[in-house]
Amino acid sequence: MEAMDVGRVHGGFPGAALALKATVGDALSGRSGEKILSPITSKGDTFFVRHHADATDTEVLIIALFIVLLEPSAEDTAEWAAGLAPLAAQAADEQAGWATSAAPAGYYDPFQRLIDDKWHKETCEAVKKAVEGWEGRGARKDVTVAHLLSYHSGLKKHPDHGGLGGLPPRKRPPKRFNTWAATRVADLIYRRGPVLRAALGLPPAAAALPSAPSMVEENAALTATIGLKDQKIEALERELAVCRAQRADKADKLHKAKKRAERKRADARKFKEAQQRGYSEAQKAARAAQLATRKQKFDAAVERASYVRVVTLTKKLARANQKLEDAGLAHAAALDVKKTEVAKGPQAGPPPSRATRQNCPT
Repeated sequence: MEAMDVGRVHGGFPGAALALKATVGDALSGRSGEKILSPITSKGDTFFVRHHADATDTEVLIIALFIVLLEPSAEDTAEWAAGLAPLAAQAADEQAGWATSAAPAGYYDPFQRLIDDKWHKETCEAVKKAVEGWEGRGARKDVTVAHLLSYHSGLKKHPDHGGLGGLPPRKRPPKRFNTWAATRVADLIYRRGPVLRAALGLPPAAAALPSAPSMVEENAALTATIGLKDQKIEALERELAVCRAQRADKADKLHKAKKRAERKRADARKFKEAQQRGYSEAQKAARAAQLATRKQKFDAAVERASYVRVVTLTKKLARANQKLEDAGLAHAAALDVKKTEVAKGPQAGPPPSRATRQNCPT
């Protein structure tokens, strides 16, 4: 990270104090041991967040400029800022959890005076130009006099509505700047009071508090803080490189594991298909064996039936032949008898029996 540049504030008078061009500075970033506060911004064309207790960077700058511009006494303002600014680091850590009871008595008086005072167009124009020409945190180009007057009207119309009105009592945030944001305003005035006066075109204060740090000291402290941040960034980059290497190694292992799992699934599919084919072939073989057994039994049954039929027919044929043979013998006997009778001639005798007549030919 490069060191911050030093230059004059736009809109100041000749001989005004030098101001730090802090892209992340001007609030809780200039002293050793204090963290750099993350930017707090708003969306749209308004410089504040409605229904929210946390003041934006631009809102903090505007309120600090109005306090310096409308202050009854520069010494009282410096003393007020010096009493409240040391609490800024702790308040920034706790933010919404910061208890206002830790603040000195009367810390809200400058904010109440701003709400009660009348904001003239000339005053708003001076603050508008200071915000546009500010070289640090909270600078904004689209702030108009109408925006400032409308903002003050909302504060004055709803003094107890931290969100500038529009919410039911149970959901209203704390009174505007009755939060940790008050310490940010005091811290900005405490460390940049001469720069704020120069931005507004005001002459330097008669006497500055001896406890206020000089620009050189703050620049050195900020440089040291930036150096620490650079070291942390380098450590994080090294850690990031290690994490990337570990991630690449894990990705490679995961890729290999997926390949192994894919091969195992393919082998399982092949084994299952082979098993199914084996089952089919076994089923076909069993069916063929069953059909062969049935055919064998059928052939045996047919053979037995044929044998019985042949035996039966053979017996019938034998009986028929026997009958035929008996009939032939009887006929031959009858012929013999007839021949004998014919040979003897006609003789009186008994008539032939009925059986004899039946066996004799006509």
